[in-house]
Amino acid sequence: MLCILPLGGCGKKGDPTAPRAVLPAEVKSLSAHPQGKAIVVSWDIPKKNTDGSELLDLTGFKLLRSVQAFEKACKECPKRFLLLYEIDYETYMMSKPHATTIEYSDRDLSVRTIYTYSVVSSNAARQLSPHARTQEVFWDVPG
Repeated sequence: MLCILPLGGCGKKGDPTAPRAVLPAEVKSLSAHPQGKAIVVSWDIPKKNTDGSELLDLTGFKLLRSVQAFEKACKECPKRFLLLYEIDYETYMMSKPHATTIEYSDRDLSVRTIYTYSVVSSNAARQLSPHARTQEVFWDVPG
């Protein structure tokens, strides 16, 4: 016996889109200021991903720095950021369990130099957040 059933199609609902990676959201609270013989760089620990979901797999931060002598300062030129310090989130939280901010003291400084900082966070999939807005410090204090 042959049974014929009508088949319903799902219909086209739209063009297929590639899945988007869920990245940690940009660090919004980066600050840098002189303190004694150092520049203290700090930021709030992010709590969200770029899609607004809760950030549950934060693994760390990469603090980036650009260095430029006063004499060679060029506002229009792109800055060349290099990794200054990598912070493992779990290790940092073990030493400061109630921390809501990350803080780093940059002591490798030269007189008459402009230091520009940015930071990115990373998740368990090793995906990086967008770069934080930069913070600039003009260091002209004798060492």
